[in-house]
Amino acid sequence: MRVSKSCMMAATQSSSWADLQMDILGLVLRRLPSLADRVRLRAVCRPWRSNAQLLTLPPPFPWLNLLDGTFLSISDGEIHRMPLPDDACCYGSIDNWLFLTDSDDGCSLMNPFSKATLQLPKLARIWHHERGNAYNACTRLFYKLAVPLPLDLSSDSLVAVLMNDPLRHSVVCIVHRSISTDSFRFHDRPIKNNFYDIAFCGGKLYALSCGKLFTVEMSEVHIEKPKVPHVECIVEDFPTESHSQPCPENHICVTWPYLVESGGRLLNVIRLVGVPFPPEDDDDIFKDSLTFSFEVYEADLNTGSRMWRRVESLGDQALFVGRHYSKSLSAAEYVGAQEDCIYFMCDDYFRSDEDPLCDAGIYNMRSGVITPLLQENTAPRLHPTGEGHPTWFFPADGRRTLDELTPSSSSPAVVYLAPLRRSLPGYRRQFSPPQLGDFKSCMMAAVQSSSWADLQPELLGLVLTRLPSLADRVRLRAVCRPWRSNARLQPLPPPLPWLTLLNGTFLSISDGEIHCMPLPDDASCHCSIDNWLFLSHDDGGFSLMNPFSKATLQLPKLDTIWCHHLWYAALKFTLFYKLAVPSPLDFSPTSLVVALIMNRSHQKALCICQPPVATESFRVEGSTMEGMQDFTFLDGKLYVLNNFNKLFILEIDESHIGNPKISSIECIIDSQDDSTTEPQSFPEDYLIMLRYYLVESGGVLLMVTRYVGIVLPLAEPNSFKHSRTLSFKVFEADLTTGSRMWRRSLPAAECGVPQEDCIYFMCDYWRPYAGDPLCDSGVYNMRNGVITPLLQDATAPRLHPTGRGDPAWFFPADVAT
Repeated sequence: MRVSKSCMMAATQSSSWADLQMDILGLVLRRLPSLADRVRLRAVCRPWRSNAQLLTLPPPFPWLNLLDGTFLSISDGEIHRMPLPDDACCYGSIDNWLFLTDSDDGCSLMNPFSKATLQLPKLARIWHHERGNAYNACTRLFYKLAVPLPLDLSSDSLVAVLMNDPLRHSVVCIVHRSISTDSFRFHDRPIKNNFYDIAFCGGKLYALSCGKLFTVEMSEVHIEKPKVPHVECIVEDFPTESHSQPCPENHICVTWPYLVESGGRLLNVIRLVGVPFPPEDDDDIFKDSLTFSFEVYEADLNTGSRMWRRVESLGDQALFVGRHYSKSLSAAEYVGAQEDCIYFMCDDYFRSDEDPLCDAGIYNMRSGVITPLLQENTAPRLHPTGEGHPTWFFPADGRRTLDELTPSSSSPAVVYLAPLRRSLPGYRRQFSPPQLGDFKSCMMAAVQSSSWADLQPELLGLVLTRLPSLADRVRLRAVCRPWRSNARLQPLPPPLPWLTLLNGTFLSISDGEIHCMPLPDDASCHCSIDNWLFLSHDDGGFSLMNPFSKATLQLPKLDTIWCHHLWYAALKFTLFYKLAVPSPLDFSPTSLVVALIMNRSHQKALCICQPPVATESFRVEGSTMEGMQDFTFLDGKLYVLNNFNKLFILEIDESHIGNPKISSIECIIDSQDDSTTEPQSFPEDYLIMLRYYLVESGGVLLMVTRYVGIVLPLAEPNSFKHSRTLSFKVFEADLTTGSRMWRRSLPAAECGVPQEDCIYFMCDYWRPYAGDPLCDSGVYNMRNGVITPLLQDATAPRLHPTGRGDPAWFFPADVAT
């Protein structure tokens, strides 16, 4: 959350927390996607509650109605309970109304906050009447409700209900003023297929059947008793083109459509589900089925073409699709919603006994990537809901909410998620995520403080801990002197890293902000290590500089060393550098820096430095380490990886102060485990390029293999321009048992730490006509193999080529000065 310094300065003029200005209270509330968090904030004191009622707030983020009186908050994974009437069962929801049935087949819609109720006819009896007495009275029914306008208790409320059994035998019922004014099945209509979904658009009711679109006209001749005299097919032809994304290998593709009104358009949203074939369990062939893609088509309602048109983008809309209820909303109006995305959950008729989140996610229309619906650290363990399938529920943030909403005692704790591993030729590092406390109890304690300036240090620390951005922490500390003084006493986790863009600017990964810290006039930046920049100067010199303290370590003239060893190589290509240190850099006389110097032709020289002197250097080509890919320190020892997955250990003799030398080079892993070369399944139109990284992580040495797809044929001028990372593999060096092998590193989900199992990466390989340095960047999840964007679309800036080298990770230290 971005902290505004001007707002915080204004807040300090208030005499107490209870006197917090209304506009600041509104600013905080508008940034909370969770309805429960808004309720807790308003519960701090009466003035906050009173002022909050005067504010106009965006809707909170949707919930999942689990149909048993519990609701899952998508924004934070909390479970909320709002008990149902004693004799009622929930079969779905629409907006913020629950669809209930009782033991006498009675049906109703109930708002769980206000308890307002709208009676409906006995729909199950209507279905059986339409289908005939031959149908079993115990047949399980599924209900889809649609309304032309938001529901209220007015006499003009109109509800259309689609009822299906598991075999999709359908009945439509029109309800007006709590009375069924018409109902029909398709046997009596000029339609050969059953309806799969219904939706209102522009006040008219539409129905979907096998790709065909029908309009269900309602007669207004009979006042207060709307009838359906005519059903007409208005879109007949469905595109026959193959799906844009092929079904996974050894799977068959099953589709399911949703009819959704979105911004005045009527959309046919097709969900593509891969079902394993042949099935592993003949008794449950759908057990391991998973959604792998979506396709969206728009009905042409104006030109008379009677066609569906393919839709490539939803614009600023986010779709929430489900068999009980689907809705489109503007992502800009909902905090935390992702635009141009489709939210879905498991709502398959044939998987009623599964976790309702077993096939749930967020499909990005732009990238075609599916990400988890909930973050792994917040996703609770859910059991089958029993009746029907979970459905979307859109809570309204009204006055009654505070009294009605009671969080379940089993709600999971809120955990700040931070990645553990960093991989890049520029630098690698790890840190652990902080733990957060309870928001409401801390805010209640805050009210006891007499003024903002007297905010208790532990509460200030809690706020600072919640800010991953270093810039936001600086702004908060700048509010007043007491906050700045108290902040120095708080041990804080490191802020999230930046990307060094090599031109004196830095990109904050947490919020997409660009920070500028000018370089010396005669300097150019080539990479970074920890929170030091690696600079070259006009006189041929090199140095390491901390951009905050301006502290500087002089290094030898590395270009001259490279030319000395590779005198035969023309200095026409730009040189690139990778640095490694055995311990954090300081100004001690024993500081050690190892530098790898290379060009695009992979001609390399390795240099051992004790600043400012080079104590040893040699050419890599022709040595035992030929084909060197990467290197790093572990427990004070230098390890080198070559392109045959061989691992070398270099012993550095530091017995002579000021003159460390390499005393021995030994190959400790000289063979490949079959798992390091096992084939991967990638699209056929890609040539796979492998990149290797050597990473020290928690006392173990990892080989991270990156699979980059290059578009075929290579003769095309844009083959490399559109290359992208497809996957990663991680292997651990066995340094203790003597097996001299690489072992496959298991996903953190199997080790019990799933929230730490991610690899952050950016584009660090040569691409002709390179543009944005974030063109091939992302976050790879080791558990599910999904790559998500490094920055959210809403925060990602437009970046230009940095010119010298590739962007590098930069880890700013948070020191309150």
